[in-house]
Amino acid sequence: MPIDILVVCDDDLQLDCVSEQLTHAGYIVHSALSGAAAIEWLRSHRVDMVITDFRMPHMNGAQLRELIRDENSKIPIILMTGERDHTLGAGFDGFLQKPFTMSELLSEVDRVRSSIRQL
Repeated sequence: MPIDILVVCDDDLQLDCVSEQLTHAGYIVHSALSGAAAIEWLRSHRVDMVITDFRMPHMNGAQLRELIRDENSKIPIILMTGERDHTLGAGFDGFLQKPFTMSELLSEVDRVRSSIRQL
């Protein structure tokens, strides 16, 4: 059964690229250009996973994670970032260092999906 993934990124090109790769792999993908748009969307829709960029205006990925956790602590969240500080991934269920390949993206999504099922 395919899972629904919300991808959050303020960069249109990257958002489209990640969404296209996940869609091609059989996932149902939704997108948001900001943390605020993601929170608004999540209040009326169900997803199985969120993938968020770290650097976004008005709300970074860590702030978005906290808001999501306040409303639904069970949604796994993967951080994607170009930052070299891997400690930013603390508190997230997965981590993608930009630039990443399609293989790395799918591998991390599968890893997080599998680890959540085992809980």
